[in-house]
Amino acid sequence: DDFYGGADYEDDESYRQRLLDDVQAPGFGSLPYYVELCEAVDGVHDVLFIEDTDNIDPKYTRIVLVNGDVKETPSSVLLEVLMELTIIDNRVVGHNFTVDKPSYSEHELVINLDVATELDDNDLKDCLTAFCDGGAFDRMEYAGLNIGESLTKDMIVSCLSVFPDIIEVTSVKENNVEITSLDPGAEGVLKLDSLTFNQTEV
Repeated sequence: DDFYGGADYEDDESYRQRLLDDVQAPGFGSLPYYVELCEAVDGVHDVLFIEDTDNIDPKYTRIVLVNGDVKETPSSVLLEVLMELTIIDNRVVGHNFTVDKPSYSEHELVINLDVATELDDNDLKDCLTAFCDGGAFDRMEYAGLNIGESLTKDMIVSCLSVFPDIIEVTSVKENNVEITSLDPGAEGVLKLDSLTFNQTEV
């Protein structure tokens, strides 16, 4: 049978010109270029490039932390990013990358609410999960938290404001301690492991 979707053999002159065009393209080999390349991979939410300080030549070697749309980042997504970064046409010769997932900071939150009418806990959980991980809820589209981004009580209040029956978020607690902000660290990602809502009708 005939083959379909292929291309004629590329001669040396065409190959050289294509490489020159790539290298001379605006931003080729820059950090924003590599970030855009990685974030175009299906299943990637955001990435963070950090120096590989254990390497002999850290200037041209980077660790790429990949935060996936699914938390924690699936191995298949990490592999796809690595493949994109190892294609010779996509990188400057001498630039080397190691791909890994960020550390995930798991939290169990208890959120106390004053409400006019009691709400479905699952709806509240779905809304806050979409806000943190990225996704849609009740016609709202949320970008999700990036690597190193904190979650504050004010952000939780803003997210839950889509429920008109919520009068006030009275407190957000973890391990019985009231919190105003959760910081996953510069190379971490927040992951809500458990959400409990205590609702008081007023």
